[in-house]
Amino acid sequence: MGDRYQLLARTRRVFDDPQMDGIVATADILEELFYLSYLERKKGGKSFLDGRALVGTMNRGGLAGTAFEMDDTFTGMTAKRIAELRLDGGKMMFRLDPADAGSGKTVQACADAINELRKNRLPAFIEALTMEKKPGGGYHTLNNAAMLIRNCGIAAGLGDSSAHVWLKLPYCQDFDKVGMATTLPILLLGGPARESQRETLADFAAGMASSPRVRGAIIGRNLLFPVEGDPLPMCNALTELVHGKRKNSRWSRDARSQKWSTFRGTSAAQAQTLPWDWPAWGYPLGSSADWAKTCSQISYWIFCARKV
Repeated sequence: MGDRYQLLARTRRVFDDPQMDGIVATADILEELFYLSYLERKKGGKSFLDGRALVGTMNRGGLAGTAFEMDDTFTGMTAKRIAELRLDGGKMMFRLDPADAGSGKTVQACADAINELRKNRLPAFIEALTMEKKPGGGYHTLNNAAMLIRNCGIAAGLGDSSAHVWLKLPYCQDFDKVGMATTLPILLLGGPARESQRETLADFAAGMASSPRVRGAIIGRNLLFPVEGDPLPMCNALTELVHGKRKNSRWSRDARSQKWSTFRGTSAAQAQTLPWDWPAWGYPLGSSADWAKTCSQISYWIFCARKV
């Protein structure tokens, strides 16, 4: 996956935005952030993870280019483990291909995961997509209002209850119609790598304005590897779109003064922030163009969301 230190450095950098609500990640990324949080606490002070929403990724088994790609098995974090770490929820996805029975298995697995999260009083974040096989191999996403409306109905009906289900959807034209198709909160996903930050920001601005159901965004490579290099200005612009000047409007619970998802044995002292590019480790930021492809399979996202 390329330079891990570069990836972690950029991730740590965007946590300097006070309006950035949290992260969706696989266990390995979360654990490395816990260790980094622990090291910062040892220097004395508040951790960059305090007050953030931390969500565990549950299924990443549908590897691109494999025969089982649409059978996106739950190879990531379980609801039990998410609860043990006192995280804030679990993220899953299904990708529907009408010609592939494997995607049906994934839909069933998502329903089971929603039930397990509910038993642990945790919300589910579900990415609902429809795919089409390309003639030369591989898949592309059918991203239009009609498909997303259908997926909203499918996702909302999964599990014992939809009371704590959030939808993660790509922006498209006529997104106001998508917002009318559900009463569930929607988070916009980042989509494919873009050549211009303006395109990404324009899509998110249009998406946020399209419906009151749109509560925020979950963004990966388009945030961490912008064309200009430094991810923080891009993060500032995106969180401003979501929160505006309401800097205390967090997704996480109001009464929680300290996150319990920091690494075991840490204290609540005030934190000292490390240099974001970790120059002592010898890993300054590289070319964002080089890293866009590297990040195509990175299974974590930064997100910010308005409170429901």
